[in-house]
Amino acid sequence: MRGAGRVFLLLAILAAPTRAQTPEVRAADCNDLGRRFERLVVVYIAAANAMVGETGDIGKALELARNRAVKGDVPATVPMTGLPWLLRSNAERYTVASVRQICTLAERNKLPLHIATCAYFTALNPLGEREEKRQLVARGIAAFEALTPESLRGAHAPEHLAEDVAFLKTCLPPD
Repeated sequence: MRGAGRVFLLLAILAAPTRAQTPEVRAADCNDLGRRFERLVVVYIAAANAMVGETGDIGKALELARNRAVKGDVPATVPMTGLPWLLRSNAERYTVASVRQICTLAERNKLPLHIATCAYFTALNPLGEREEKRQLVARGIAAFEALTPESLRGAHAPEHLAEDVAFLKTCLPPD
């Protein structure tokens, strides 16, 4: 490509419309999915530790978080989910029950952290049909992208959450 062609191509790229709310993720190293997933899990663990600090006991903290969640306190579902993880080793942390719990909460209460974490659980799951998993992850990404900007600033919504979802989107295999 000659000089004028390169300039035209550069100008065309620069003039292309961009989405204002979608973080830019350039060349994704999809091997980083595990680290980004663990960064999401840290939010659950931190919320669980804060609840234990508030009550002084894991059992009391779990009861308090569950009671708050039952009364409609959506952010209370984060420590409620993280508290059992405090009792398990890293190898035993991600049980089928914990994955189902987070994915069910993602569908029911639309908390951005639950949606992103469920999408990562699905993407990182070594079992299942690739195409079905891709569709489930794409659905999770779409649900996240449909959220309002206000919900992304709520409780338990770390600043890196939108970036993590955008990163996951770049790692989806093509249709």
